[in-house]
Amino acid sequence: MFPTNASTLMSYDNTAGAVTVALDRVLKEGILPTGTNFTQILNNLRKFCKMYKICGNLALVLKKLFFRIIWRYEECTESTATGYSFDLIRDQHVDVLFAPPCIDGALLAGHVGTYYNIPVLLWGQTFDSEFANADVYPTVMSAVSNYEDMGSVICTLLTYYHWDSYALIYQFNEDGTCYSFQQDMEAVSQNREDCTIAYKEPVDSWEEDDIQYTLEMIKATSRIIVMCFDDVVQQRMFALKLVDAHLDTEEFVYILPYTDMKMSLGVIDDPFWIDRNKDKDGRDDDAKVIGVRSLVVSISVDATSDLRDVFTNFSDEVMAHMSMWPFYCAECDRGQGASPYAATLYDATYIYGLALSRIINATGINPATYRDGELLSKSSNVEFEGMSGTVTIGDDGVRNSIYFIYCFENDGSLMEYLSLAVNDNGVQNATPLYTDAATTIWASRGGMQPLSTPLCGFDGKSCPIDFFAMYLGYFIAAIFVGMAIIVGSIYGTYYIFR
Repeated sequence: MFPTNASTLMSYDNTAGAVTVALDRVLKEGILPTGTNFTQILNNLRKFCKMYKICGNLALVLKKLFFRIIWRYEECTESTATGYSFDLIRDQHVDVLFAPPCIDGALLAGHVGTYYNIPVLLWGQTFDSEFANADVYPTVMSAVSNYEDMGSVICTLLTYYHWDSYALIYQFNEDGTCYSFQQDMEAVSQNREDCTIAYKEPVDSWEEDDIQYTLEMIKATSRIIVMCFDDVVQQRMFALKLVDAHLDTEEFVYILPYTDMKMSLGVIDDPFWIDRNKDKDGRDDDAKVIGVRSLVVSISVDATSDLRDVFTNFSDEVMAHMSMWPFYCAECDRGQGASPYAATLYDATYIYGLALSRIINATGINPATYRDGELLSKSSNVEFEGMSGTVTIGDDGVRNSIYFIYCFENDGSLMEYLSLAVNDNGVQNATPLYTDAATTIWASRGGMQPLSTPLCGFDGKSCPIDFFAMYLGYFIAAIFVGMAIIVGSIYGTYYIFR
C-alpha cells in the first residue's frame, strides 16, 4: 500500500520500483532452496532460453511467471489502510502484505495481518515501538528500527555526558512521527532513574502567551532539551523564539531526533535554519545559533557499508523500474529520483525472500507454512547487506540499528562524533569518534561540556558557597583574638620573669 502524495516522501511514483529491484536480486542470487519446484522451473527455463536464444529479459519473464504484485493507494489514511488490508488478504489472497509506510495505517494493517496470520512487512516511517510487541503483532517483520530504540539511545547519550534530566518539546500532530516519538521517549525515561523528564510540553499553539510560558518553563527547569518537529518550518520558528528568549547560550544543548533515511544515504536537505518562505525574514543566522547548539541523533548505515556511493545508482534503477512490469508508469519519473525510503522497501522485500527461503527449506512448498505470518516472522532474524546498510533483524522481528550523534558545522554539514549500536540486549556503550572533546564536539562552546543543572541552579541564585568568604569576619576576629592571646602571653611571661 502506498500514498501518492509526494509530501509524505514515500509516494508510489518514486518508491514502488524498489520491490522489483529487490526481486531481481532474489532471482539473481537464487536464494530460494535448490530442489523446490521454483528452482527446478527456474533452471529449466534458463536452459530453454539459453538453448533457443529466446526469452529476451529472463528476469522479467521469471517475475511475471512467479510473482503477482497487487497494490492500492491508501494515502496514509487509517480507514483506507484497514479496508485495503482486508481486500488484499481476504479477496486478493496475497501471501504477504506490505503495510502502509505511515505509523497509524501500519498499526491497523498489522492487526488485520494478525487476524489472518499473514506476514506483514514494514517500511518507510513505521517507527512505533508497538510493532516490537510480538503478542500484539506476531506476524510483523520490519526493515526499520523503532522509537523505543531511539529513546534508549538518547538516554544513553545523556548518561554518557552525565546529564540526568531534560525537557521534552515536540510538535503536536497526532498523525506526525513526533507524536509517537514522544510517547516512546517518555516510556523509556519512566523505566530509568538516570534519564528524568524535568518538563514536557507540546507545541500546539503559536499564541505569544503560550510560547512564552513554554520558554519560561524550559529556562526554569532544563538545560538539555530534546526537541522533535515534523515540520521544518515550525522547527525554525521555534528556534527563533528560543533565540529571542536568550535560550541560545553555551549552557543550552538541543538534541534533535532525526528518523528519516536521508542523512544515512547522503541525501541532505538544507539545514532547518534556512528560510523556506518566498518572502525571507533575514534571520537565518539567528536560527543557525540553535543549530550550532544542537546534537543530532540519527539512524546511520554501518560504517563498513559504502551505500552513500551506490544510492544514486539504486535511485536510477528504482525510477527505471517504474516504467516496467508491473507498474508501467512512464510518467512517474519526473527527474525527482527515488525516495530515500525506497531503500527500506527494498530491504523489506529482501527480508521476506530470506524468511521464505528458510520456511521452504524446512517445510517444502506448502501454503499452510509459507503463508503462516507468525512462522515467517520467527524466521526473519537474518543479517544481510541491504540498500539502507547492514540489516540485522532481532528476535522481535524489528531491525537493530546503529545510531550516530552529529553536530552541525558552520556550513550546515553534519559531522559524526559518537556511535551507539542497538541489539536485542539494548543499547551498547557509546563509542566516541573523536580524541579531544574540547576541540571537536564542544569546540563551539569554548571547549567546555555543558551541565544539565547550572552550577548556580536554574534561577542563578544557588551558587556554591565560598566558605572562606562567608565567614571572613569570623576569620579576621579569630586572628585578632589569637594575636591578642599571643601578645598577652608574651607580656605575661616577661612580667613574671621580671
